[in-house]
Amino acid sequence: MFTKKGFTLIELLVVVLIIGILAAIAVPQYQKAVLKADLHRGVNLVESLYQAQQVYFLANGEFAKDIDDLDVSIPKNSSCVKTQNTNSSSYNCDFGVISMTDSKSEILFVPTNKQNSYAVWLRNYNFHGILFKKDKRYCYAKPGSKLADDICKNMGGTYFNESQFWTYYQLD
Repeated sequence: MFTKKGFTLIELLVVVLIIGILAAIAVPQYQKAVLKADLHRGVNLVESLYQAQQVYFLANGEFAKDIDDLDVSIPKNSSCVKTQNTNSSSYNCDFGVISMTDSKSEILFVPTNKQNSYAVWLRNYNFHGILFKKDKRYCYAKPGSKLADDICKNMGGTYFNESQFWTYYQLD
């Protein structure tokens, strides 16, 4: 008598189904973890820039217009490229963009996937009818992105306002 070697079609389908279910659960969790990691990396940079801006203001009577004028270490590896103009300074890195904008008095981080951002305001600023308050922290989420909303809420954010580009959550 001869014996059959191999798997039946049903056994293969069950294995493929199980792998599909695991992937459906794992991929969104992985995406969320990557987004949160990038956002928290940027949050740390924004907070460092904010504190350095406060020190710079106390020493000079005005806020710095260039990130490099502050005593903060920005990752200056090959993936970070600096952009400077008259009222803003930014670094575009592989994990996102960190920027200071003098005209808005804002220090902002936007991760590479652009679903969230994090900002601190140095002065009160009215942006399209929305008043952002000085020294407050805000998490922005792209409208319609449940993942982005969840991340802002998990950071302790409470709904603040919204525009066509962002839903704003105040973190303080």
